[in-house]
Amino acid sequence: MRTEERRLNPMQFIEPSGPDVRPIIELHRGNDGFVAFQRKRADGTFERVCSVRASELDQLFPEFIAPHVDEESYFTLNSSFLRPRDLAQRSELIPELPKARWGSSMLRYLTTCYIDLDCYKLGLTVGQCLGWCVDAQDRGVIPPVSLYMRSGKGLWAFWMLHEDAADDEIRNPVRAWPEKISTYRRIERQLLRMFADVGSDAKALDPARITRVPGSLHRGSGRRVDYWFQMDQGRRPFSYRLDELAVLVGVNPTRYGPGLRKAIDPAASEKAKKGYDALNKQRLSKMLNLIAERGFIEEGSRNHAALLLASFMHRARVDEAELIQSVTKFGLNQCRPALSEAEIQDAIRKRKQYPKFSDYTIADWLTITPTESDLIGWPAAGTRPAEMDTTPVKRSDGTRVRRELVRQAVEMFHRRGQATPTVRTIADFIAQSGKDRPSTYTVKADLEALGIVNPRAWRREDEEPGLLP
Repeated sequence: MRTEERRLNPMQFIEPSGPDVRPIIELHRGNDGFVAFQRKRADGTFERVCSVRASELDQLFPEFIAPHVDEESYFTLNSSFLRPRDLAQRSELIPELPKARWGSSMLRYLTTCYIDLDCYKLGLTVGQCLGWCVDAQDRGVIPPVSLYMRSGKGLWAFWMLHEDAADDEIRNPVRAWPEKISTYRRIERQLLRMFADVGSDAKALDPARITRVPGSLHRGSGRRVDYWFQMDQGRRPFSYRLDELAVLVGVNPTRYGPGLRKAIDPAASEKAKKGYDALNKQRLSKMLNLIAERGFIEEGSRNHAALLLASFMHRARVDEAELIQSVTKFGLNQCRPALSEAEIQDAIRKRKQYPKFSDYTIADWLTITPTESDLIGWPAAGTRPAEMDTTPVKRSDGTRVRRELVRQAVEMFHRRGQATPTVRTIADFIAQSGKDRPSTYTVKADLEALGIVNPRAWRREDEEPGLLP
């Protein structure tokens, strides 16, 4: 059937004379997420153009965006969500629109899987690469591509994604829940393997990837980006359910248990709106994204990763049986080498012993790279600021530091053979140490807590003789 369908659609690249929004609209299908645009200056540096809601592309692109993306320009394949503070930051080029922002931690919809083929690095022309792809389709090695784009020496192929729907006419893109993102990354890694013979770019597998704007000029090749849609029997670009595409390329779709899905799905978790509930659910979601991004957790981070996963699931109130099953599967299947049964049980047992982690501790334990930091949202390993160690975090920390300074002030006077200083003198000493000056009542309480008797603590001292008290 699909061979016959493809024969109804002869190869026909559309060669625009300027920026063409049609492929972008087809990929994003009017979702309520944001598409970001950026361009490369003549000096090679990048400049962010703007973000625009996908549902408004057809109205805003021709007048506002197209004039700024005529050359060396890019757009995000998958759409992002922008928070109110993001929307408040306006584009410097188009003040009517928000500043361009995107990233893996901001994904809202998955619109397409893709592969970037640098065939020229293997001595192949774009025509030879395209012929390889079409032959692979006809043999059933790869599922039919939805869209091809070419600009210079290489070729991009896209497989459009749609959500499950009772009505086959409805083809909304896939919501970017962590479970879906994990499946997406498995598909991308498999596509890299399948297209290795024609120069698949190993770095091009992130869902927050950008690609060239159709119709924009590629300065290096002197030609504009053209494209070719492959249509199904209904004269629409081929489109796939995410799980369907996963099976067609030979990977297993990711499946989380119901408790884990509920914990990381904002739509199903009304309680996770603020405080520690929100923090733990966000951290669990980031942890799953990191595991999906790496594929395997290597030796050096495995035990900490198992402990963090167990702790985050526990704090997110995932059912204990599901927690044990999930951490066990993680330790056996997604750690390299696999964790032993004792190591897995140790992580599960210790999950309640660590009530709090700082993001910097998590980063160090998991050896987060700068690239992963941008993708996941945790800081990179080794970036803990000095203030984390020098600034009191809790009130008790501040009290402990202040009382140590009180003790030092008293001991300094005693070493000089002087009596215990007044509370005002002690307060001045603390202020000179760079801390906030405490009240005399606070210093008096500190002296009592330290067991230091100061008979002069409340003696009135006239600043000038003859003044009324």
